[in-house]
Amino acid sequence: MQNKSLSSPNRLPIEGLAILLFKTLYSWGRALWAIFLVVFLRINKHPEVVYYLYIALGIIVFISIIHSTLTYKNFYFQIKDDAFIVQKGYINKENKSVPLERIQTVNIKQNILQQILGIVQLDIDSAGSKGKEISLPGVRIKQAKELESILLSKKNDTVITEEQENIEDKEEKKILLYLSVKDLVKIAISDNMLKGGLLALSFGYGLFSQYKDIIEERFSNELENVETSITTAGWDSMLI
Repeated sequence: MQNKSLSSPNRLPIEGLAILLFKTLYSWGRALWAIFLVVFLRINKHPEVVYYLYIALGIIVFISIIHSTLTYKNFYFQIKDDAFIVQKGYINKENKSVPLERIQTVNIKQNILQQILGIVQLDIDSAGSKGKEISLPGVRIKQAKELESILLSKKNDTVITEEQENIEDKEEKKILLYLSVKDLVKIAISDNMLKGGLLALSFGYGLFSQYKDIIEERFSNELENVETSITTAGWDSMLI
């Protein structure tokens, strides 16, 4: 049974804010690691660079906190009208809806930081999508299990319905093809009689074709004798 709280917009738990902040800082680190490395190697020659480095790091951390907080406050998910809906973004708003019947897999992951915080990451794949279509970066384990059960229930119902339809189709075919023993005997007799009649006609036609010339020759000779007899009798009567 679906939890009523999931039918209304839900935020990530507060622990999810820490995950969003970590991901933002990680993105900054990947983008600027080369610059930081060059600056670090030149600290001995230019000690004043350390001061600017601390300022840059402070600005990056401050921007990351603001970005992560706004992302957290504008991230919602819910299940509505047989679809899983995610709303996110504070500048570019994004509203993604995935019908439950299209959901193929639900993956639950947990890295070291998530283990410490007691949360997991929930990735959702749907039919026709390349990779994960929706990802919840920080969800409590209990809620993740509940979401997994609900999101995959529609898929299971669809599979069961298709199996039932296949079974019903097979039963209908069996009923359509069912014949009693009496009906089978009647069909066999009728079929044999039809074959026998056709065989007799074929045999009779073959005999007729074979003896056709003999019959025609015999009857033609008899007709000639009759005509000769009649002609002779006619001449005799005229002479008398």
